[in-house]
Amino acid sequence: MKYKVISCAIFQPYIEYLTFDKEQYVFTFLEISQHNQPKKLAKAIQLEIDRSDENEFDKIIILYGVCGGALTALKTRSIPLVVIKVHDCMSILLGSKERFERLTENNKSIGWSCYALKKANYTNDSLLKWQSYYDEETIAYLKEMLSIDVSYYISLNIPLDDEYLDSEKQVLTGDLKFLEKIINLKSNEIVDVYPGQRIVLSIDDNVIKIV
Repeated sequence: MKYKVISCAIFQPYIEYLTFDKEQYVFTFLEISQHNQPKKLAKAIQLEIDRSDENEFDKIIILYGVCGGALTALKTRSIPLVVIKVHDCMSILLGSKERFERLTENNKSIGWSCYALKKANYTNDSLLKWQSYYDEETIAYLKEMLSIDVSYYISLNIPLDDEYLDSEKQVLTGDLKFLEKIINLKSNEIVDVYPGQRIVLSIDDNVIKIV
């Protein structure tokens, strides 16, 4: 079996700490900043799906959450997709949807960061330049997602985190087991999408459903 993984670059630093047969996987990482515009993100993911050789890959793992609805635009012509039933990558880095729900129960727009977001090196200067392109809601989202005035730092207990732990006031310990299960296709929070099917948002705990 051979798998292609189309992933947000937020997961790239953590992949080497996972246990899986690396010879079976080909990874494509898309820039974190593409979350800013879900429609363009969907097009970027779709482009990677369309250029995948059906004779090379058995499945394509889409390593994203709902991400502003980007998943709902995706479709496959031949290779089955594997999508994750989570709202965003915070659930994956925390180790479960349940933990994410408990943490965000009273604040759905909680600010957070992690090593990958810190290393993306988005600054206030970058945001000022983007003000001519994005509306106020998007700017607020960028400030939340790109490590500016965040509430929590998610540590995955790996050496990479040491650079930031001393400077963070509130540290949450994450868990890479969820991500590892997804990569190994052993998670209960993944679902296959076949040609002719589409992804729609769900109001229940499943987050998405396939129709």
